[in-house]
Amino acid sequence: MKSLFLAFVVLSSALAGASELYSDSQTDFSQEQGANGWRYLYWDGVNKTQELEWQQETRKWALGDGGIWIGGMHPISTKAYIVREWTCPESGSVQIEGKGELFLDAAGVTLIIVRNYDMDHPLWTKELDANQSEQFSIQATVAKGDTLDFMIVGKDGVGIRNDSTAWLFAISPAK
Repeated sequence: MKSLFLAFVVLSSALAGASELYSDSQTDFSQEQGANGWRYLYWDGVNKTQELEWQQETRKWALGDGGIWIGGMHPISTKAYIVREWTCPESGSVQIEGKGELFLDAAGVTLIIVRNYDMDHPLWTKELDANQSEQFSIQATVAKGDTLDFMIVGKDGVGIRNDSTAWLFAISPAK
């Protein structure tokens, strides 16, 4: 757990150095849907989207075993997605930087970033196994009102055992 905390501190410090941030997943986390442009959702992979429920006792957005908290996410299944969705306040190019890290004896997850739920053209995707991490830096062109959807799903055929995943990211104007 100490290394998880250190990963948050190191990554948060690096992200905080970015100029003119639009949003930071850690500092903009809220218990209110829509605050700071963020929504916390469940998506069935086809068309049904549902808001997660805020659980004060655990300080996370949750549905079943899946959820989103200040520094990470946990999948609900290998077929449905837990989604942290950000709505773009203006048109232009954005830089998305961050790190995903899976600890312990985990079954494995897939992290996905898409624009407007366009699963046919993901902006970034990465499968993580236990004790694996991945840093990323990508650019995307967005229109005002577009959504950037940060998703987690369990890896097919392996379940969702111990898949709490540290996932921090920041969105800023492209460099």
